[in-house]
Amino acid sequence: MFIELPCKKLLTVDMALLKNGIPKLFWVVVLAFEVVQSTDSDTVQPAEEEVVICENSHENIQCEYGTIKIRNAYYGRTDKHTCPHAQMYDTNCKGTNALDVLRKKCDNNDKCHLEASNNWFGDPCPNTYKYLRFDFTCGKDQPTHVEHICESQSKKIRCPEGTLIKIKNASYGRTDKNICPNQNIKTTNCRAENSLSIVNKKCENKNECHLEASNNWFKDPCEGTHKYLSVEYQCVQDSIHKSRTITICENNTQKITCPRGTSLIIEDAFYGRTDKSICPHQQIYDTQCKAGNAFQVVNNKCTHKTECELQSVNTWFGDPCQGTYKYLQVKYKCD
Repeated sequence: MFIELPCKKLLTVDMALLKNGIPKLFWVVVLAFEVVQSTDSDTVQPAEEEVVICENSHENIQCEYGTIKIRNAYYGRTDKHTCPHAQMYDTNCKGTNALDVLRKKCDNNDKCHLEASNNWFGDPCPNTYKYLRFDFTCGKDQPTHVEHICESQSKKIRCPEGTLIKIKNASYGRTDKNICPNQNIKTTNCRAENSLSIVNKKCENKNECHLEASNNWFKDPCEGTHKYLSVEYQCVQDSIHKSRTITICENNTQKITCPRGTSLIIEDAFYGRTDKSICPHQQIYDTQCKAGNAFQVVNNKCTHKTECELQSVNTWFGDPCQGTYKYLQVKYKCD
């Protein structure tokens, strides 16, 4: 299972439910929140997750609150980095029915079982190893908050605890005479080009941030005109700092990445096999094997780094069950 974080860097993840310390069933759990009425910015926008399931694998997605809403989906292959495999002859193929199939199966349900297979979607590129990629949210979309800060003034924007700011748009200049009215309005058609990038750096993925409407921050897009800063934002659940579990089938490689300003914390690691349904393969003779050094190896390679490439291979961990096809599972978070 793969989930991409708000920064749009792809991660391979499962949310493992542990029973007796051994992963038995995997769910992607997304928290969605009800709207709380207030005069301040406490409406929570459901987090959007991007999920990738490699061909011939299956996963379950679940909303703890609200119901599933599929945004986008395709089955095929568009790059060589996702679900790496020896058979990648076509990197420009997409089936046309994935969105319809997923919406029929998942929309308005609180959980959904999915398979990445030609039986579900047909085969858009024969002989190429494919994957299913889709975006979904939990619950209903909530309104975007808009703040106007008049020139030479400042303001703090804040989201409820457990949620982060997601900037949708920002503009410093003037496009309306009625916002921050002033005698010095020579134009209503000016905007600083760096508005969005600066506000993003100050606020994106933070719980709160301080903003100033000043030429020192944005330069002056229209001299002699009294300006204002307009910011559109949403409050999304904090999916950055929550624990995730990545599953990598044997002889595959995958990179895990944290957003800027955070680093990897390894919580647990497992290499071996305890379940036939994970990374299914013809060579499964032992389902009670694990390497004793998995956590130490992964922790040494990844902790406190922004990104880390993981290899699910015997040369890293030794071979705890010869002749059995294994997998690597790593539980981690960004902090």
